[in-house]
Amino acid sequence: MKRSYYLLPILMIAVMVAILLPMQTTHAADLCDLWETISVMGGEYTIQNNVWGATTAQCINVPDTNSNSFSVSLSNHNQGSVASYPSVYKGCHWGDCTVNSGMPIPVNQVGTAPFSWSVNTISSGTWNVAAEAWFSANADSSDGYDGGAELMIWLDYQGMQPAGSQVGTANIGGASWEVWYSNIGWNYIAYRRIGATSSVNLDLKAFIDDSVSRGYINSSWYLHDLEAGFELMSGGTGLTSNDFSFTVNGSGPQPSLTPTTSMPPTVVPPTPLPPTQQPGGCTVDYTIQNQWNSGATVSVTIGNGSSSAINGWTLAWTFPGNQQINQMWGGSYTQSGANVSVSNVSWNSTIPANGTAGFGFGLTYSGTNTIPTNFALNGVPCNGSTPPPTQVPPTSIPPTSIPPTSIPPTSVPPTSVPPTSIPPTTVPPTTVPPTQQPGTCSVDYVIQNDWGSGATVTVTVRNGSSSAINGWTLTWTFPGNQQITNLWNGSYTQSGASVSVRDAGWNATIGANGGTVSFGFNLNYNGTNGTPTNFALNGTACQ
Repeated sequence: MKRSYYLLPILMIAVMVAILLPMQTTHAADLCDLWETISVMGGEYTIQNNVWGATTAQCINVPDTNSNSFSVSLSNHNQGSVASYPSVYKGCHWGDCTVNSGMPIPVNQVGTAPFSWSVNTISSGTWNVAAEAWFSANADSSDGYDGGAELMIWLDYQGMQPAGSQVGTANIGGASWEVWYSNIGWNYIAYRRIGATSSVNLDLKAFIDDSVSRGYINSSWYLHDLEAGFELMSGGTGLTSNDFSFTVNGSGPQPSLTPTTSMPPTVVPPTPLPPTQQPGGCTVDYTIQNQWNSGATVSVTIGNGSSSAINGWTLAWTFPGNQQINQMWGGSYTQSGANVSVSNVSWNSTIPANGTAGFGFGLTYSGTNTIPTNFALNGVPCNGSTPPPTQVPPTSIPPTSIPPTSIPPTSVPPTSVPPTSIPPTTVPPTTVPPTQQPGTCSVDYVIQNDWGSGATVTVTVRNGSSSAINGWTLTWTFPGNQQITNLWNGSYTQSGASVSVRDAGWNATIGANGGTVSFGFNLNYNGTNGTPTNFALNGTACQ
């Protein structure tokens, strides 16, 4: 009885602790917005839903914010290109830095960088299991990683292959790896394990050293982060990331960046470069790519009509309504009330003579999303085309933050967001029969960015008939050896030079009397990147 007397207070304390501890722990969370993130493990890691290449629904479940595990609880993707990269990361991702990560850090100051990771996979869908590290010449990743490198480590995959072509093999961490390479505006390097695995203990430094030796990563660049997740093209529900741990051990001074667990600031205006040539005549093509009742995504193409290049540009306009930009790619912006100013980022600072530059953004609004008309480039008014907005996709989910892994279309991906896998092209989709033949149609094929071996293209299809088109397929033949590597806002097949692009479902309707629909893609080529001219919409030739 005496022994029990002393145990009673201890048992009471144990019961009180058991009651109080759950109150101090944040448990399950579901991330379903396209770019939704959550900080876990005291801010040491961030988990992101990261739907950058589609508008179809996706959710991930985070069971406990005291760990960095997550699982894909819903994935409605079914397309021929990468739709998303749900993942966990440590470091600085598009300017959003986790705490105490030791990054960014110069590559030549990385001593060791051990990471461990385990996953559960599924037998259906089209996906890969991949870790991904980003590098660039700049310590600040707010504007992305253009001109740098993306290093992927594939542990397992189903129905996918890396971008580019295989350039060799490597023996790292007791395993053999295929080495794939492509330049897509930055160096893309993928190490695909020969023999799948569901768990690893590796040193990222070994992969970095191999890429440096091949000339794909510069030792003076910065390592920004390491991410671990699943690239999804179709399906994916049930894929689970169990544990992920990453540490960077370096030496010497490192750049000073204040870690943050919030989204990157929406106002990051660089100092505009003084133009070497005033634009003279300029045009602005402001296209609403996607719209729902409270927001939209927009692409803007600036045309330089003069005979001299413009080196350093700022485009200004005033919104006619209450539109508010909430994210941007391919440019840096400020907004004061209705007044907007967008400046170039480093890689698109030059608009060639008689050439173009582009950027894109997301916005929110209430009421009417009217297109602005009073554009000025470096202070000189522009006369531009402002095509009518595309039809509102009924199931669109508005983006809520800056995309990551892949750079968005106008910033040469992009994650973008960036594209890292070549989709299969051998299974043509079933064409939805149109309820109205197009009558007259026109196609605007715009090369947004071209880097000599590849390009990013935006295509806008306009319906000139008096009836809407419900279900569309656009076909053309490339004049050269262009090969599409990934496509957004549609699904495609390519056989030789012949291409067929079909609607993505939510954008199946092209409104009557000038209604438009747009999609974009990346391509690789050798020689000349000629523009195709023989477009046909649902079998009817377009102008």
